Amino acid sequence: MITIPRKTEQWIKALIAAIVSGFSNSILAALGIGAANAIGVKIDPLHWSQTLDIGLTGAFIGMLMYLKQSPVPPDTGNSDPAAFVKPPTPTNQ
Repeated sequence: MITIPRKTEQWIKALIAAIVSGFSNSILAALGIGAANAIGVKIDPLHWSQTLDIGLTGAFIGMLMYLKQSPVPPDTGNSDPAAFVKPPTPTNQ
């Protein structure tokens, strides 16, 4: 069995969370178009495939934004989840 280091496992979980968050936020925005039509704002309705495309694009953007913030699992030796969002502090040698 393959053992994944804890920091890498947390990084992967955070990456998946960013993808799910991007997808769900995009789907909610696409569904908002339907709500806008219900209150009288004239916007062409989306086909389900267009809504799915918007969701997948949002998931991809969420992944890219997370990878920009945390490109690889940091080698801090620290199991604190907050260490994944803070850049490592430089040490004077």
